[in-house]
Amino acid sequence: MAATRDERQPRGPRTSSGTRKATRLRALGRYQLVCELGKGGMGTVHLARCDGPGGFRKWLAVKTCDAGHNPESDVLPMFLDEARIAAQVSHPNVVSVFDAGIEDGVHYMAMEYLHGEPLRELVRHVETCGIPVPVHVACRMIADAAEGLHAAHEATNDQGEPLNIVHRDVSPHNLFVTYEGTTKLVDFGVAKFRAKATETRVGTIKGKVSYMSPEQVRGTAVDRRADIFALGIILWELTTARRLFRGDDTLDTIARVLELEIPRPTTLVRGYPADLEAVVMGALTKERDQRFDTAHDFARALTGVLFRRGLFVTGDDVFHYMQAVFHDRIQERDAVLRTSAALSLRREPSRPNYPSEAETAPLPLVHSSRMPSAATMSIQTHEIEGSIDVVLDDADIIDVRPSPVTWVERAPQKRSAVNVAVLALTIMAMTLLGFALAISLVLLFS
Repeated sequence: MAATRDERQPRGPRTSSGTRKATRLRALGRYQLVCELGKGGMGTVHLARCDGPGGFRKWLAVKTCDAGHNPESDVLPMFLDEARIAAQVSHPNVVSVFDAGIEDGVHYMAMEYLHGEPLRELVRHVETCGIPVPVHVACRMIADAAEGLHAAHEATNDQGEPLNIVHRDVSPHNLFVTYEGTTKLVDFGVAKFRAKATETRVGTIKGKVSYMSPEQVRGTAVDRRADIFALGIILWELTTARRLFRGDDTLDTIARVLELEIPRPTTLVRGYPADLEAVVMGALTKERDQRFDTAHDFARALTGVLFRRGLFVTGDDVFHYMQAVFHDRIQERDAVLRTSAALSLRREPSRPNYPSEAETAPLPLVHSSRMPSAATMSIQTHEIEGSIDVVLDDADIIDVRPSPVTWVERAPQKRSAVNVAVLALTIMAMTLLGFALAISLVLLFS
């Protein structure tokens, strides 16, 4: 029997950033749902963890399908399409999907957990404060997103045949920037691709109108260059701190897209680089044949803008910018993770395959991933017998099981006593051997 919403979703009060505070755990297959991260048109995304042998533990994002019981709804086919597409695309700038399944009638997919912000939060920030994203940071973000988009466009099936993917919903909602400075493409829910289980009905368009190309708004056939146009809109908005096509309502927005009156950034922002303007306007041409042929070409053009200025911009530059803009929210998100980790530990059942506590010694804790000091923390939990140290980052939690302090203190003392005794016997033996050798030498030469 399918689980009800209340049975399968952890609930709790939301923080100011929209993330629900963890209050209890819920199991979904091999995953423990900790708290709700967000909700979209097709499903709900949860912070989750996956446990394995030997203390393995990993943070994940688990998306569940909210198809309901309407047999005519295309939500479930779209959800399954999204899982199939995402599984075929492997790139550092595309969110990874590790698993998909069904448990008690609930369809889900398990994805990598991204510790950061949707790009829409950055768009809102620059629009509110009126200060554009620094050119070098914006170029790095969009270039990374373009490389991820190119990987999706070039994806093939298991037989090596092109999938001809067109995302159709490239927008700040579906680009994610981690606090470490990596930009990733997410959500292929309305993507068009070969062998798609669902087809867009005649007279309908899918995506966010204010980030659509003119051909997509008209409902005509689209290809990868529609996605490049959408990415150009985002770059224009980030570097001008304005919205390009958004109108008073949907019809007004559609009219603006079709009119395609795009102000040149150099007329809006003093000191705007002319070569960057050429790249932006090249992505936003009305005729798609005049746009960049591929998203990779778009990314190379943006990298060229940076190189001509002698700038080598990496994720570190994006990392520092994210830390400056979202410092308070990072603290809040980290607090949610700390609460979630503690909750997980308090509710964790005993593992029968572990050795007994008397035989378990403390283990060293090593992390290789780079995390800022604000997002890497040590938590002391004393609510379980003994003391537990937990190191938490954006993807992993490794815990050290409690062990009796008396065993840790007594064992070194016993070993020390034995070592002293062995050393004393060794010294005595060497002394006697020396005397014996001396006497032998005297007798030999007398």
